[in-house]
Amino acid sequence: EIKEALAISFEPLSYEADSLHFKDKKDSTKKNLEKILALIELSDTEDFANADLIEKLLANTVDSEAKGEWLWPLRVALSGRKASPGPYEIMSAIGKEESIVRVRKAIEKLS
Repeated sequence: EIKEALAISFEPLSYEADSLHFKDKKDSTKKNLEKILALIELSDTEDFANADLIEKLLANTVDSEAKGEWLWPLRVALSGRKASPGPYEIMSAIGKEESIVRVRKAIEKLS
């Protein structure tokens, strides 16, 4: 189990662009990832020290009524999987720079 859990940190991600979409909410996926990317890029590296700080960083942007539209694509972008630890935990584990790389790749898949 440990090997599988850690794989998202070390193995190249392989997933289809369609897996980034939350249910039938395809219209908002790219736009939401772009907003999240902008926040990550502007954040301090220290904000990635733990998942709680990352959650606070994104709290004002992530619509509490539509969390799935924000967090589902972010989770898949970061892990390459539909089932994984939460996106805040993943970002804390992989750090700011790798989070940026992975979210950019997801946005490119949607272009």
